[in-house]
Amino acid sequence: MTPWPAKVFLPEGMQTRSAVLADQPRTIHRSERGFRLIEPAPEEVHAMVRAILRELLQIVI
Repeated sequence: MTPWPAKVFLPEGMQTRSAVLADQPRTIHRSERGFRLIEPAPEEVHAMVRAILRELLQIVI
């Protein structure tokens, strides 16, 4: 897969081989996009996506 500054790769060992495009938050809403859950992402992936979104949206915590 091609690297991208806001792309968070899913770790090895998961059934799903892909990445989260964290700079495209409009695509995150699963029910609106017609996706189905294959497996949950580990907390590390969630944390990395949240960090990227905070930076992109200029959210200060």
